Amino acid sequence: MTRLAPIAHLLIAPMLGGGCAGSRLPEDPPQTLQQVNEQLDGRWACIRQANGDLIEHVEDVTVGPDTTTFYHRMDQEE
Repeated sequence: MTRLAPIAHLLIAPMLGGGCAGSRLPEDPPQTLQQVNEQLDGRWACIRQANGDLIEHVEDVTVGPDTTTFYHRMDQEE
């Protein structure tokens, strides 16, 4: 499990264009964490931490109010 900064600082791939798996922007941006998780739905993603670090090649992302969990494909660890 990886502890990340507040949700407002997360940058999730389905809301981005290039570089990460999500090439299609959602019609309406998610308004709740549940909607974020539904849009991720097992897709690969990129996560930008509040400190600016970008974590790429992740899947099985679950976003919570204080914690985000994911599986890192390249490092093969959760």
